[in-house]
Amino acid sequence: MSKSRKPPNHGDKESRLRNAAERFPTASPHCILGHAPNPFLLQEHHPAGRHYSDETIYICHNHHALVSDSAKDHPAKIPDCTNPLESIGHLLLGLGDLLDIVIEELGPHPFREFLIYLRFRLKELGLQLIVCAAKRPNEDFGGES
Repeated sequence: MSKSRKPPNHGDKESRLRNAAERFPTASPHCILGHAPNPFLLQEHHPAGRHYSDETIYICHNHHALVSDSAKDHPAKIPDCTNPLESIGHLLLGLGDLLDIVIEELGPHPFREFLIYLRFRLKELGLQLIVCAAKRPNEDFGGES
């Protein structure tokens, strides 16, 4: 026989909303791409990818799924690479992926062609930097001594 158990008390909706919002460093968290203001729908996203930077932004679940899928087409991590160009390249690719969403959702707009050009250049430069990093994976460019 099963024991009857009380359902867990998760608090009222307002309390759950307040607790969800406390995860964010701002009083009014929202998706930077669509301004979805519901903290239940927001996720942290690493524009450069987790392997390349700790920097995060907050985007809604749907946008996060789209950019995460796009990132699967990015070049793989270069083994034992310490060249910062690899991280910069992946950041540029990630920013290009975010622009894909903006362009798609913006529709006809006076800046559409400029944004398409900007997205293309970000992704092109990102790939070029990753290729450079692969050729010199241990280059540090005179960073900290």
